[in-house]
Amino acid sequence: MLLFTGFSLSGCGTPQLSKPQVTSIGPLIHWNDVENASSYIVYEGDKVVQTTFSTYFIADSLSSTLADVTVIAHSDSESFKDSNHSNAVSIYKNSGFLEDESQHIELQENKTYDIPESVNYVSVAGTAKNSNVVVENRSKQLLIELDNAILSSAEGETCISTADNTFDFAKKPWTTIIKASGFNTLSGGSTITKPATPADDQEITGTNGKNGGCGIVLPQIVFYGSGSLVCTGGNGGPGGDGSACTTWSTNTYGHGGNGGDGGSGFKCTTIALAMETGGNVSSSAGEGGARGKAGENGSIITGPMGSGFWEGCCGSAGKKGSNYVGILQQYRGSFNS
Repeated sequence: MLLFTGFSLSGCGTPQLSKPQVTSIGPLIHWNDVENASSYIVYEGDKVVQTTFSTYFIADSLSSTLADVTVIAHSDSESFKDSNHSNAVSIYKNSGFLEDESQHIELQENKTYDIPESVNYVSVAGTAKNSNVVVENRSKQLLIELDNAILSSAEGETCISTADNTFDFAKKPWTTIIKASGFNTLSGGSTITKPATPADDQEITGTNGKNGGCGIVLPQIVFYGSGSLVCTGGNGGPGGDGSACTTWSTNTYGHGGNGGDGGSGFKCTTIALAMETGGNVSSSAGEGGARGKAGENGSIITGPMGSGFWEGCCGSAGKKGSNYVGILQQYRGSFNS
């Protein structure tokens, strides 16, 4: 028995290359590497839009708002025939947006910018602290172009996120393209404020610290562009101290609260890296917050009994965040975490 891989035979003539199997992530389509193929020809309908040596294509040159794209495997050798067209995938274009579907943000401090479903393209530029961008739930992909944008969010807040700060693609099946031009940073807010200490003699546990914010929280992302993007998680906040017990109290002290967890550079179900030449993305996590202490052990009634347990009644320090959360698929460009 003869086994052939990477091509198929048509009668007894020249063997034909196997057709690629194509899948898509937003505007990015990718396919398997076909054995004996020299290059790949990308079609929009019956029109050639690109010939590439890579196994992916980013849709910023399509003519239709929604286009069916196929791929043919090509060989420079006369020993093989080109493959048939691959399966078709439907993708949205990545350029040529109308003004009524565009939103332009020049960052200002202490502002929240809402992105409604009707907007498909957002440009962000400038520098701001204590601000953030919130993307409303949608059915189509979104392009966010960062042009030398330096943004840090308020305490515990995320720079660019869904409205409820969740990222489950099964519940939010849409893609955001993050296009970086120039140098950009998204710094999730660190939590500095310590929770107030409860009233004395109440045996109340201190409040847990607030988690640090993230750079990005979106369901699915394609990183694109020739610039650089640095995403940083904020530090978690300190845990609150427990209530104290005073001299004649019959109550004991309250336990300390836990420190907040550090934020992540970004959280997504799937992340595709498809930067242009020179483009790069980096992501780092915030540190966990300090533990809260148990309340002051001042009672002469309950104090002697509780003194041996005081250290164990302090809270736990928060956990360091993850550099990033999600499945990373790296096609082009450098990534550091």
